[in-house]
Amino acid sequence: MNGITAIILAGGAGSRVGGRDKGLLHWLGKPLVEHALERLAHAGITEVIINANRNLERYASYGHPVVPDAEAGHAGPLAGIAAGLAAARTDLAMTVPVDAPLWPDQLASRLADAIREGAVQCAVATDGRERQPLFALYATKLAWAARTALACGDRAVWRFQDGIGARELAFEDAEEQFANINELADST
Repeated sequence: MNGITAIILAGGAGSRVGGRDKGLLHWLGKPLVEHALERLAHAGITEVIINANRNLERYASYGHPVVPDAEAGHAGPLAGIAAGLAAARTDLAMTVPVDAPLWPDQLASRLADAIREGAVQCAVATDGRERQPLFALYATKLAWAARTALACGDRAVWRFQDGIGARELAFEDAEEQFANINELADST
């Protein structure tokens, strides 16, 4: 199926927020997962997958498939990327972390253009200063490569992206748009 699947990465251990499930933390009156779903509803996305490793029923109540990591013990974002890519039914899949609700409006379309123009299988956003590795678009056929990297013990998303020849795309002056909940002043 052509199109773009969005993979909301909500499978973390929440170690920086006292072990709480980040996707269910409230910000501006609602859970972070709801902010992500609202943003994706206007982004030209074909399907949404939520990668989560706990509170699966609560995430499923939002009406989208919930896919846990294949690896036990919160193996990190690369495990969520691997699980999401394997479950996607489209040719491309964009990852967004659940705890960063302000990403640029044109994220999906610009990353897709970067893949087409660069003839690459992965495009990753930068904020004009540094790579934002969890904001990326992948060819879903890369699921095997992500699983292979995990099996070899490498969990670094940026290193995986380098290994598959990712193209970086600058979103100039967008540092605030990639801020996560740890950096947002009015989180509760």
